[in-house]
Formats: sequence, C-alpha cells, structure tokens
Amino acid sequence: MARAVESWSDFLREPTRVLPQVERGEVVILRRRDGPALRLGLESKAEDEKVGTEIAALVLAKLMPRMQRSLLVEALRPRLPWTRFLPPPALEEFGREFAETLEACASIGNMNRIAEVLADWKRTAETYADPALASDLRRPLPGTDTRVSRPARGAEER
Repeated sequence: MARAVESWSDFLREPTRVLPQVERGEVVILRRRDGPALRLGLESKAEDEKVGTEIAALVLAKLMPRMQRSLLVEALRPRLPWTRFLPPPALEEFGREFAETLEACASIGNMNRIAEVLADWKRTAETYADPALASDLRRPLPGTDTRVSRPARGAEER
C-alpha cells in the first residue's frame, strides 16, 4: 500500500493537493505537532482491508486447533524475532494466548487486543533478554514472609 506523508498544516492550506493521492487509493499520513498522526484514506479501501484481516484471522483461528502451537510460533518468528528470548514454557504460553486472543478478536471483528497481547509479550521477552533483571525477578522479594491480618469488617468504609 502506497503511503504519503504530509504535515497537518500543509493539508489544511492545500487539501486539493492531497486528495488526488487519496482518490488513487493511497493512504496519507498527516503529521501533527500537537498530537498523534492522522491517517487519511478511502473508507472502501479500509473496509476491504478490515474484511480481509478478519477472514484471515478466522481461517487461522479455525486451523490452529489442528496444528501444533510450535508451528504457529515458528510462523510468527520472522515477524516477531523477540520471541527467541522466551524460554520454552513461556513460548508455549505465548502461542496459546495469541491463538485464543486471535480467535476472540476475529469473532467480534476487532483486532485491537492482538496488539496489546504482542506488546505485553514483547516486554516479557525484554525481561528474559536481560539476565540480571530476570534473575532479580526470580528471587523471593524481601518481606514476603510477613503475614498481614484481615481488615476489620467495615474498615473499607472509613
């Protein structure tokens, strides 16, 4: 997909310069100083992309129960090289969570949660990639042997 980048202020001054790009099916990214960039494109093209993504996700979700999780993870690895830092049990958990989330997202036509799952697991991989940090997180925390009494009934109302 072709993309053009324009500034928001240039677009506001000369919108007719940008519209032909959009009408050709290109996506125009409008950069703003005071906020995140905006994406300008044809609704029909966005809908086509959404339908394609949803169908691909549904097909993959239906095939996943018949395939080994390791095959799924291997298929994702070129796009997600950080998965190499996950130890085998975590890699298995990642594959399971990814598959389940993908199926759920496809069923409602909203893929936003997949990005959250990937971001969470990438942060986990970053932790495993730092041996000192991973070691610190595996050891018991100081003070974890202290028992705390249950609050008296009604204490939360004060």
